[in-house]
Amino acid sequence: MKKTILAAFAVAIAMVVPAAASTEEFTVEEQVIYDTDGRKVTVTGYETGWLGPEITVLVENDTESSFTLQIRDSSVNGIMTDFQASIEVEPGKKANGSISILSSDLEDYGIEQVADIEMSLHIFDSETWDTIVDTEPILITY
Repeated sequence: MKKTILAAFAVAIAMVVPAAASTEEFTVEEQVIYDTDGRKVTVTGYETGWLGPEITVLVENDTESSFTLQIRDSSVNGIMTDFQASIEVEPGKKANGSISILSSDLEDYGIEQVADIEMSLHIFDSETWDTIVDTEPILITY
């Protein structure tokens, strides 16, 4: 049974990974996209992951409580699509993470080349789930 599930999973991944969207021509220089009240998010790069293109980030927490970073209102080339990310950072710590853009979404929307990326950050208290901030849209420049 496990082998059948693993084989099906491997086939599903193989169908997703060869994405229609090219990531080779889209590069991102390191840039701080959020820095307020002891919480900082820095985009560190752009690469291809197993789900599709990924925006790599460094998330820093210089506060006394843990928080989680997620993404809202995301788009590629002006087309709304869901990005995948949930990065928890403990007090006084840093975390390397990534924001995944699903290859299957890009393919479904006919996006062959990523030209621009826009998203809002949703930051909430990891223990209480209280919203700390929902940012205005952030354009990732390259």
